[in-house]
Amino acid sequence: CWNAAQFVAGLLESLGAEVKMQRPSALWRIESETTVTTQSSSSSPRTLEKNVDSMNPIVVATFRAKSPDAPTALLYGHYDVVNAGDTSQWNSDPWKMRALDSYFYGRGTTDNKGPLVAMIFAVKELLESYETSSEASDSTSDRELFLSHNIVFAIQGHGESGNNGFRELLTEYISDGAPDGDILRRTNLILNCNSLWVDDDHPCLTYGMRGVIDFEIAIGSGTQNRHAGVDGGAIAEPVTDLVRLLSSLKDSNGDLSVARINDLVRPISEEELCLNRVTLSDAHHRETLHQGTVQTSSSDGLLKARWFTPSLSVTSLTTSNTTDLFSVIPTKACAKVTIRTVPDQTPNQVIDALTSYLESEFRKLHSPNELSVKIQNVGDWWLGDPTSAAFQCAERAIEKAWNAKPEFVREGGSMPIAAFLQKELDAPLVQIPLGQKSDAAHLPNERIRAQNLWKGKDVIKNLLQEWLTIN
Repeated sequence: CWNAAQFVAGLLESLGAEVKMQRPSALWRIESETTVTTQSSSSSPRTLEKNVDSMNPIVVATFRAKSPDAPTALLYGHYDVVNAGDTSQWNSDPWKMRALDSYFYGRGTTDNKGPLVAMIFAVKELLESYETSSEASDSTSDRELFLSHNIVFAIQGHGESGNNGFRELLTEYISDGAPDGDILRRTNLILNCNSLWVDDDHPCLTYGMRGVIDFEIAIGSGTQNRHAGVDGGAIAEPVTDLVRLLSSLKDSNGDLSVARINDLVRPISEEELCLNRVTLSDAHHRETLHQGTVQTSSSDGLLKARWFTPSLSVTSLTTSNTTDLFSVIPTKACAKVTIRTVPDQTPNQVIDALTSYLESEFRKLHSPNELSVKIQNVGDWWLGDPTSAAFQCAERAIEKAWNAKPEFVREGGSMPIAAFLQKELDAPLVQIPLGQKSDAAHLPNERIRAQNLWKGKDVIKNLLQEWLTIN
């Protein structure tokens, strides 16, 4: 990742930006870990002694305005990527970009290196066009118009691994007395290009994403594994308890059984449903998933299930029977579960409701085993205002580049950094997906279409050109 950071820093510096590569200057505090048992519960923050020297640097590049009071547009991205996984499933080396049939293949092409390069070259072309126009005119330079605004790139190296240190460093930057704090405190636009279209044919404008709470449910007997032939039927088995507990979390329709969680969901307005012009039929959903069945056949039902309502998914099951022998009864069973949250749920409310529900349901089993719940990751949902000036400007920028109006969409995925940036900088965040649904982000044979990169660059340039003129 150091090579990627240095490449990005060098590229931005060559365009005239003031560039800093900085690691977090101190240890950072992560979300508190909550452990719940049937007897007691506790919640306390813990500080991890991370080796700061091993962390990937954050690249902050500033195209500084002439006026010390100029507003700022912040462009966010990340240069790190997820692991390539089983390379035998790739059709080419995931670490060497390959061009084939109008697509670029390789890990990170669509998430997030491709869109990041598009943002950089959009600014490059803006600078070049302003310089050219100013040479042909005796009037005030368009380059001066551009530089009447600060343009700041904030590019991190832990976007795929918990944003380690990014929040803390940005908070340091905007704190009173920080050298560059004034610039960031005057941010009036945040641009992020870190998601995908909902299909392969329609450009999109994302105005909302769900939050996430990852937790682990474990049930154990506190003893060693047992022999199924010797003890089967005579003991309370942790796996059986866990299966019963997990099955109580959702009803036969797939809806959450935890009433207090559902009570926190903001009702969906008719205006918002009308705003989402995307029609997702059952057949389309099956095609995009390539497997399984859906729980509703109406397009409105699919939109609500994917974007507007909370969901709970069991993503992993493990036991202490590591040899997978039929004759072994595990002494411990664990499940990894993720909840996707929506407005107006708060993490603390959801965690409290969930742990209380699990404790209550576990008591009904009258089991001598012990239940524990550990919260592993928490991230807020993000919601923008599609009627705001920033989104309307983005809509015009997309239409100009693609000759088609974008679909206004929310996403079921999570990007907690979006909510943090919008809240911390008190500025609108616009999320413009560049890649297509079939780009296989995080999967083998990740790719991005060349046309999406070129037009994505034009979209960003169109947006900045108009925003910096009217603001």
